[in-house]
Amino acid sequence: MDRRARPQPPAGIRVTTIIRVTTIIPGNVLTPGADAIRQNFADAMEVALAATTAGIPLGRPGDPRDIAEAVAYLVSDRARWVTGVSLTVDGGELPVVERHVRSAV
Repeated sequence: MDRRARPQPPAGIRVTTIIRVTTIIPGNVLTPGADAIRQNFADAMEVALAATTAGIPLGRPGDPRDIAEAVAYLVSDRARWVTGVSLTVDGGELPVVERHVRSAV
């Protein structure tokens, strides 16, 4: 990176490393831990396990590789100008959940 393009620290502070801060917000991902949570939720709601993932707009729960691809992007040079963001990787599920919560209130 061109030194002139870097943000300058406050006077008297020497910075030798630029740190980018980002977060990944994973959605409904198929893992043993998440499967157990989904099963508990289904049991409590008295619905079939499949109902816990039926409303995902992209039509399926996530695979751990979906999250890994997002992480790979954020740590790559392709994301060198990305910082201070939260990347939601959920197949479009969060807006659906938010809409249901708002309508229930």
